[in-house]
Amino acid sequence: MKKNFREITEKEFEQILKNDEGDYSDFISADALGSRIQDKIVEFANSEGGIVYVGINDRKVKIRLGGFNTVEDASKVIDAAYRDIDPRIENLEHEFLSYNKRIIAKLMIPSSGKIHKNSKGRVIVRKGAKQVILNGEDIKILKYKKGIDRYEEEVKNIDIQLFLNSKYFSEFLSRIGYSGEKIEYLKRNNFIYNNKPRISAILCFLDCPQSVIKSGVKIIRYEHQKYPKKYAYRRDRVSDMDYTIEGPAELLIRESVKKVNEIMPNYIKYPKEAILEAIANAILHRDYYLQNDIQIKIYDNRIEIVSPGGFAGGITVKNIYTHERFARNTQIFRTIFQISKLTNKKDRLNQDQGEGVKTIKNSMRKAGLADPKFEEMDSSVVITLKHENIESYEEKILQYLKKNDTIANKQAREITGEEDKEKIKNVFKKLINRGEIEIVGHPKSKSEFKYKLKDKKIISEEKRLKTLWDK
Repeated sequence: MKKNFREITEKEFEQILKNDEGDYSDFISADALGSRIQDKIVEFANSEGGIVYVGINDRKVKIRLGGFNTVEDASKVIDAAYRDIDPRIENLEHEFLSYNKRIIAKLMIPSSGKIHKNSKGRVIVRKGAKQVILNGEDIKILKYKKGIDRYEEEVKNIDIQLFLNSKYFSEFLSRIGYSGEKIEYLKRNNFIYNNKPRISAILCFLDCPQSVIKSGVKIIRYEHQKYPKKYAYRRDRVSDMDYTIEGPAELLIRESVKKVNEIMPNYIKYPKEAILEAIANAILHRDYYLQNDIQIKIYDNRIEIVSPGGFAGGITVKNIYTHERFARNTQIFRTIFQISKLTNKKDRLNQDQGEGVKTIKNSMRKAGLADPKFEEMDSSVVITLKHENIESYEEKILQYLKKNDTIANKQAREITGEEDKEKIKNVFKKLINRGEIEIVGHPKSKSEFKYKLKDKKIISEEKRLKTLWDK
């Protein structure tokens, strides 16, 4: 545990105050009980980590700076807070900040790979700005999320003979060149415990594992329709294209990719690698304990893949490209990777562990499309592939203005397919800054804003005047 001391400026203090009291930061007054500080440490460690400033009052208090008189006073409080956390949290760091003759303790709490309890034996986590106490089932889910326990290793009380009748399992063993008994293969590769199949065996080898565990893929095609209400010219509605894919993990990936490519609008092109890796990532790394189908939602301008369960093993939205590799379902991943090694490069199902998300991003960039967006919400991970290229928005707007006198935000959204008014507004700003377009007249409200190509004569005159001024 590192200890250090430094003075901060007024600007840095004001910047600290701008931090939200949310998932990753909090403020505690200097006179708070040690148990309250301890709770903050535990809840951040059990969640995604965060920073706690001890000595700064929360936003309800008018005077934000409280602080300690000396570093020794702050050390006593912090040392007391670290005690009795079970098990001990590793890599805790803190520093003492001196501002306006007061001492603030900055606690830097990492996301832990363990589950910690406070002095009262409670397991608590951080949800937004709130503390949540976990019990029984919730603690079990947290263990799966951190990789302490793996749901795929649990056993199901079903007849082992089902694997003898599986056509897919027979075909799989033939492909990998195994000629022994099916049950022997399961035993050798740890797919069986006490003569009962593990979850991983069911998901990998049964013809229809969904009869035992809800683990399919639901694909929905959404279409757009005009919406007469002002400022909301479109809304989504479900089309008749609604499919559920079932089968073992390999076929879930192959059939889902095939169906998505089938029902994708002809005028929308995504890189095949991005679609394959995004779907494979969802199937291989989802939380199978949450027995819901993966949902793939296809819109005119994006694909959303909703995978049950949050990020696991310390992975977050912020570190998804840089975090050390982690597979929630190691047996399932290993099986699919084994299949991939036996097939040609064109038919591979997934990359090596940790390379999939990089492949999605790189293939989207090569296609000139926006980076994939990863979100964690409502106990699920959402991967969004947007058919969006900001430069192409600019080009479409300029092409439109070559044939039309003016353009407004509404027309720009219609020709680009972008529904976010703020994004189109930012494109207009960029074109204005580049001297390509200008605002028409003197609009009094947002709805009256229109734009036109900037008169080249005016541009030339501006350059001439600037040249004279520079002289």
